[in-house]
Amino acid sequence: MGFIKRTLTVFLSLATIFLLCAFTLFLIVRTFLYPSVYVNSLEQSGVYQYLDENLGNTPGSTFIKIPPEGISLLVNGLVGNLLSYLRSDTDSLNLTVQLDRDKLRGFFLESIQNLSVCSDGVDPFEAEEPCRPADRTPDEFLDDIIKEKNLTFFEGDVDLAGVYGLDSPESQKNLENLRWTISLFQKIFWVFAFGILILFFLLFLVERSISKFVRVEGINIFAAGGIFLFSAKILFSLDKFISEKIPGNSPDIVFSLMNTFLSNFASSVNFYGIIEMVIGIVLFAVSFFIGNLLNWKGKDKTRR
Repeated sequence: MGFIKRTLTVFLSLATIFLLCAFTLFLIVRTFLYPSVYVNSLEQSGVYQYLDENLGNTPGSTFIKIPPEGISLLVNGLVGNLLSYLRSDTDSLNLTVQLDRDKLRGFFLESIQNLSVCSDGVDPFEAEEPCRPADRTPDEFLDDIIKEKNLTFFEGDVDLAGVYGLDSPESQKNLENLRWTISLFQKIFWVFAFGILILFFLLFLVERSISKFVRVEGINIFAAGGIFLFSAKILFSLDKFISEKIPGNSPDIVFSLMNTFLSNFASSVNFYGIIEMVIGIVLFAVSFFIGNLLNWKGKDKTRR
């Protein structure tokens, strides 16, 4: 009987450690479904500063209206809307940005002014070579183009989903598959949590002692924390290795951002590892206190 009990205890403990590790890993990865981890990484890697300094050199981006608070507010809003859509918190993908209508109109007016005047009887919308009608001012002709071509972005905003092809049937299908995967991930996360509670209950039935149960679970949680702490050391070593490969003046902002994500992920793994180890030590110590308390109560009843 004792052998069977020990075997069950070992089996349930190993299963608990596995589920605790899986649950904690999912808990860490789950933070990447919310904007805060991206906001911190973008700020730490200098992406906001890079965008502020170089956005004007990017074709098309000069017409985007930047909020007075800076580019970070615009980027944070887009990231938040995208993640909200991927989490299925909303059914529509909103990646709309406001355009500087005056700057955009000025750009097109300058282009129209440089066009040659159309020959008599030539339709400017069907001409092989771009031209503008002689009887229309550049300002009037631009209004004609906007109406003829139905250029909605002159209304003051543009949806980046359409600009980058995210509204195409193939992209929509890929996004729906990603949303389904994330939804499944969220369900598995709660299945792990429920599974841990079941294992706790089964282990309590096997031990039939509160003090032993708390002690064993303390060891299990400590072991899971130790696994994460060891994993964090490996990740920190990898992060250090990558950092040493990046020159101090490297212009590769994407590489720097990826390194920052890795560093933040390693910090999260390290943090949860420490938390679990502390909880494990506390439970292990409390188990002896519970045992002594129960023994004291037993002796007190006997004396009575």
